[in-house]
Amino acid sequence: MHITPFKACLPILEKIPAAAAFFDEAKFSFSDFFTQGLLRTTPTENFYVYRITTVKKTATGLIACADVQDYLKGHIKKHEQTIISNEEKQTALMLQNHAVIKPVLLMHDPLLEIVSLYDKIIKTKTPDLDVRIKKTQHQLWAVETGPDERALTSLFAEKINTAYIADGHHRAASTATLYRQNKNLKLFCAFFSSDDLIIRPFHRIITDMNGLSSEKFLKKIFGNFEKKILTEKKSPRRKNELILFFEKKIFQINFPKKNLKKKFEKIFQEKFSKKFARKDLSKKNFKSLLEFGTFALHTSEKKLSRNYFRGIKVEKRIFYKKVQRDFRKKNFQKNNIKTDTEIFNEKILKNIFGINDVRSSDKIKYIEDHTALNKIIAQCPEQGALFLLNPISIKDFKKIVDANGILPPKSTFFEPRLLNGLISCEV
Repeated sequence: MHITPFKACLPILEKIPAAAAFFDEAKFSFSDFFTQGLLRTTPTENFYVYRITTVKKTATGLIACADVQDYLKGHIKKHEQTIISNEEKQTALMLQNHAVIKPVLLMHDPLLEIVSLYDKIIKTKTPDLDVRIKKTQHQLWAVETGPDERALTSLFAEKINTAYIADGHHRAASTATLYRQNKNLKLFCAFFSSDDLIIRPFHRIITDMNGLSSEKFLKKIFGNFEKKILTEKKSPRRKNELILFFEKKIFQINFPKKNLKKKFEKIFQEKFSKKFARKDLSKKNFKSLLEFGTFALHTSEKKLSRNYFRGIKVEKRIFYKKVQRDFRKKNFQKNNIKTDTEIFNEKILKNIFGINDVRSSDKIKYIEDHTALNKIIAQCPEQGALFLLNPISIKDFKKIVDANGILPPKSTFFEPRLLNGLISCEV
């Protein structure tokens, strides 16, 4: 990954009486703030180590500019489609502000050398910016021209080949659009390790029951999924699990899992019989007592010599591995992973509520997971249904994106969140 330093635009905190309001309004008032003298531009081009400290977690990353070509060539990977109208609005904002006021959040694989370098910089320098907003501390350390800057440039070039957009698809797309007019333009980014980021889900409130009575709705739900009635409020804790709040009752619902073990055993038996079946052996003797990932051949035939039987076992092992490789390739492809959101959209929104297009439907209300559970429940109307979803794992997220897969709308959001206007880059 090719990264370069940049001239930053930073808020002058001494001139800002209400920092929280400043960052809330920065997106649409940036140019006004600049005119009012609330922002300053650094005289030199630097990298910035960025640390975000919350009550539960500390995340440390790097603010830098990436080559737009890395985005266009797919080294910076996206997981959602942009909406053209939103992309146009983002482009207009960039041109209006003459700046990108929040970096694109990128996730990369963990690298100990980079973490060590961040720690060294933080221990030996004073923060250039230090602000606390809503129990979250944001700190920036400038990395000026010198050994640390060269080391970071080298580490990213040699060790970071791929990054994943966690937040900022429209900013990235708008930058690529402007890049066609100005080839000197860079992609303004915040690089964070996957160890420092948390994926959270969006929960769903269905406000229109599609004409279903309570009895019919529950019958459809319970007829298609495993259910469990709960006595206490909780969030889903594992894949293929969701929680339903409906008419003051709480249900745990589990999506059915594919039994890949049985499917594999069936395929293996069929292929094995075709390859090794002999007239002097009955079908019964070729039934395998397979455990997934092991080998066993049960037979009571005394006609076979030990050497021949041993040979069959060796062949069977070789053949098994070939069938297993083919099976895994077909059934464990990265783009074959189905997220809970996809299953929910198909099995519940489409089949039960008749919602075919989640992008345009006004029957769904989305709530971010960081909201307290009681507050989420309080937002659900009496005649509505609240579904709590489990977040996708980072492992599955990367597998899907690596296979050029696209996640459904409102599948995820990443934490920690970056602030608008904390650090900006001129366009």
